[in-house]
Amino acid sequence: MRSIPRFLISLPLVVLIIGLAVACTTTVPSLFITIEDPAGLAPTQLRITVRVAGQQTHDLTRPEVPGGPLSNPQTLRVFMPQEAVGQRVDVTVEALRDAGIVGRAESSTLLDDAEDTPVAMALVAAEPPACDATTCPTGCCEGNACVRGEVSACGAGGGACNACDTLSTDQCVDGTCRCGADGPCPAGYRCEGGACTPDGGGQSCTANEQCTAPPGQCFEAQGSCGEDGKCAYAPKSASASCDDGNSCTVGDHCDGEGACVSSPMVCDGPSGQCHAEVGACVNGACLYAPKPEAADCTDDNLCTESDHCDGSGSCVGTPVTCDEPPNFECWEPVGACHAATGDCVYTQKPVGTACGSNTQCKASSCNAQGACVSSDINNGQFCNPATCATCSNGVCGGGCPSGTHCCGAGDCRPNGTLCP
Repeated sequence: MRSIPRFLISLPLVVLIIGLAVACTTTVPSLFITIEDPAGLAPTQLRITVRVAGQQTHDLTRPEVPGGPLSNPQTLRVFMPQEAVGQRVDVTVEALRDAGIVGRAESSTLLDDAEDTPVAMALVAAEPPACDATTCPTGCCEGNACVRGEVSACGAGGGACNACDTLSTDQCVDGTCRCGADGPCPAGYRCEGGACTPDGGGQSCTANEQCTAPPGQCFEAQGSCGEDGKCAYAPKSASASCDDGNSCTVGDHCDGEGACVSSPMVCDGPSGQCHAEVGACVNGACLYAPKPEAADCTDDNLCTESDHCDGSGSCVGTPVTCDEPPNFECWEPVGACHAATGDCVYTQKPVGTACGSNTQCKASSCNAQGACVSSDINNGQFCNPATCATCSNGVCGGGCPSGTHCCGAGDCRPNGTLCP
């Protein structure tokens, strides 16, 4: 990875986005967009898309890393190319908070041949997504709201919510009504403190063999029939295993008093540097939210630069460009990046390849080291027959004096006379 400054460039247009308008000394057509938040949505980011004649030209999010709620209103200036003048420009804004869309605004205008064509926009609240098995996989739907783990509204898979019996259960775990770690308490018991306790009626019996329905998995399966004609069950030891029915807990075991206890699953081992360090358990698996698109990362590839998270959990970089060989005369103009070093490697042209400036008295060619070198040629040979000039040490010189012409080696005759 190579670290270089990153600039916001959205070809063929350049956009400057800030909280306040930026002064510009060059007169170019531009949009001046004002975004108001009359509904009090308090977004932390804005995603802006600009289209000219139906073709997208800008798609960016500001600020790149969310912080506190943005000031109201927000303004920005978008510089446009001359070719866009007179064209229809469509602007779409999505207001983001906690990585979700909380509002939208759309507007269209014709671009004037001047600075700051005004575009006024007002955010309206976004409609929430429909509640179904896709949007609410671990909960149930109450109207269009996704509810997770409530005794009064229990269910899973985006189905309808159902109320748990509060006498025999006290919680909703993974869409199922439970008393603590166990299912609903049997007849004669009520759910108190996460465990089934006799409600006064109890299970009637006349013999121990009739007591085989313990109130929970942390009671012995075989009970005893008491003098009052009711079944009683002894709790299992604290070392006994159990299952609390919650896929997001670990270390389930009986507490020695009839309850199944456990510890929450810890999610602190993200799958990559472009995921949040702390995740949440869903259906027994740790899920980690992807970091924002602008977050720094290292893709461990020396042949890329400007590494950053792509917003979907992957680290991406821009391939290194190799277009600066030692010289362009004796080396191929485009090279390749060496994966082990990150250096650009170029291919040398064949030895003897013509290069530089060549004359009748001097020739240039590529040597074994990739340099363009010159050598003298045609020494003593005519290089200008009209003046009898000859090559000497790479230079064409000598010959007949002014007012004469060459009639052969060393034979200079006055102009106007014929050669024999």
